[in-house]
Amino acid sequence: MESSIFIYGGKMMKGKKTYFFAALFALLLMLCLVPTQSVKAASNPSKKTLKTDKTYSSYDITGDQKADKIKIQTTSDKYGNITKVIVLVNGKSCYTYKTSYAIGVDAELYTLKNGKPYLHLCVFEDNDLSDKDVLLKYKSGKLKSALNIYKVTSKFGTPSATTKIKVSGNKLKITFGFNSHTTSYSTFTYTYKYKSGSLKRTSNKTKTFTLNFKKQGKTFTTAKKLTVYSSPTKTKTKTLAKSTKVKITQIYQKGSNLFMKYKTTKTGKTGWIKCYKKWHDQEIFKNLYWAG
Repeated sequence: MESSIFIYGGKMMKGKKTYFFAALFALLLMLCLVPTQSVKAASNPSKKTLKTDKTYSSYDITGDQKADKIKIQTTSDKYGNITKVIVLVNGKSCYTYKTSYAIGVDAELYTLKNGKPYLHLCVFEDNDLSDKDVLLKYKSGKLKSALNIYKVTSKFGTPSATTKIKVSGNKLKITFGFNSHTTSYSTFTYTYKYKSGSLKRTSNKTKTFTLNFKKQGKTFTTAKKLTVYSSPTKTKTKTLAKSTKVKITQIYQKGSNLFMKYKTTKTGKTGWIKCYKKWHDQEIFKNLYWAG
């Protein structure tokens, strides 16, 4: 049988070869017409609680507005204590924390109005003692500390796993809980604003706080004669007599320094009391409540 002849570009090609090129062209055309699958867009709420050892695939943790696979994986010893916490993002380990006596992990994904996500990770021990408390931000394939919450309070008390965070626009209101060496269990709330890629505290002073398990409110009686300060940033001192009744009106915290502003209930005089940085058996105030 004679082969058929096809004229293409001034050249004669045999039918079988022509059929091959025609089929190849059709295949390429079909591939071009197949719609590409786009990455699922994420829609983060301002707060999403994440359970351990569960994979989430609808939320953005990397900050690219696309959904990621997120898993907080834990390993435990034979006694049930958590020994390692690993945060996996899209199948890759992005953060690891090794511990010994932890009994649980709390995790929440917070997202600002501008779409910037932060992972709050709190690893805790018995009696709500904090073992690791950190706010993490994704950068260059890793989750890195944006705010070490544990470090803020560990210089003047025992950090507690009672941190509370609230999103307000591009700000985070963070309530730190700790067993203060000065006033037993206490809290204070600070606001952090997103600016130039970081969270910046808006002030070192706050009027939002609780002291002494709320048993005494904010009014105390001094247990001894105290050396007090004209301000938390100056060395000028004066004295406050024993058995003086004062109301605490403000908290100042920066680095390892914690001060309480007082106002005497009788004369209205004000000053600042420096809080203890370690446990002390000489209490500043009378009738403190130290049990949980």
